[in-house]
Amino acid sequence: MNHNANASRNGSAIKIALGDTLTVDLPYETTVPGQTAWTFDDNFAFSQCLHMGSIGAKDGVRTMQFLATAIGTVAIELRQFRVLALRTASNITGTYKLTVTVSAS
Repeated sequence: MNHNANASRNGSAIKIALGDTLTVDLPYETTVPGQTAWTFDDNFAFSQCLHMGSIGAKDGVRTMQFLATAIGTVAIELRQFRVLALRTASNITGTYKLTVTVSAS
């Protein structure tokens, strides 16, 4: 089964089953004065539950698809930075957090 999440799910929790997919759609700015674009800083190295299957960006929306590969709970956290800025806490323009619990069924 495929589950969907977007910016309105920020800070919420979702339960999915082993083998399910999770699609996350987030908007991003394509034109910002003094900047070329915006991007996201992702760190899923700690995840034992989700595997990022694909990622893409089109028409101001970034789409990430995950596959639930193990039982457990993981927090997805995406931090948005200006492309040309140093990636520091003061340059964070927004965050997206979603807690995902993967169960056997």
